[in-house]
Amino acid sequence: MDVMDDTMRDQMDTLQTLYRQSQALSDCKTDLLAKRDMLDKKQHLYEEVVAERQRLNKEKRTLLDMLNKIQQDMDSITDIESNLHREQQDLLRQVETLQNDTYEPLHDNVNALRIKQGLPKLPSFQQELEAHMAHMLEQRRQTWQQEQSPSSSSSSRRRR
Repeated sequence: MDVMDDTMRDQMDTLQTLYRQSQALSDCKTDLLAKRDMLDKKQHLYEEVVAERQRLNKEKRTLLDMLNKIQQDMDSITDIESNLHREQQDLLRQVETLQNDTYEPLHDNVNALRIKQGLPKLPSFQQELEAHMAHMLEQRRQTWQQEQSPSSSSSSRRRR
């Protein structure tokens, strides 16, 4: 019986070893499946993050291109502004020179001659300029009223 007991014990030990290793294999398989599932989820999340980063980089490039174009426009406007200011200053100097050095002395001479002839003085340049501006404003007002008149009459017809 000792031999049989030894054989049974060996078989029992083998079965216990088989059971423990089968249980360890099952636990390892469960752990492996869980980790594979987690790996798949992480891989999917990683791909989404990479795609989002690429989308954001594309949007960033688009916005940077827009900013560069805006900066180019601003640089152009600054150049135009600078040129117009310089031209304005040049014209202002020309107007002042023409008025002070040519017009005013000539105007004074003409008025002196007119007084000697018994004629009234000519209006000053400022008075003529103000009259011209008043005339221009009146023309603009009339044009504006004419432009407003057809639309107001058509809108009053619509209300009826």
